Amino acid sequence: MKPSKKYDYHIIEEDDDDYSVQILRRVSAKKTHVTKQRGGFASREEAQAWGQAEAETLLKNMNTKAQIKRRARNNEPVDDLY
Repeated sequence: MKPSKKYDYHIIEEDDDDYSVQILRRVSAKKTHVTKQRGGFASREEAQAWGQAEAETLLKNMNTKAQIKRRARNNEPVDDLY
């Protein structure tokens, strides 16, 4: 996944080799917000795979919504984006 300024993920190692992941959204230069979180991963690689997949999904959805708004503003058809 290429780095994004808007979404990122953070892996947290909890007690007894348990991992959790937080999907973070940059609100401003100083603030971040936890968009999604999930725990109970057995390995760091499993947690990283889930974090990357969710961050990519959120980015894809954000880009699709931006295209829909842009096309609606320019009176272009948006049916092919669904």
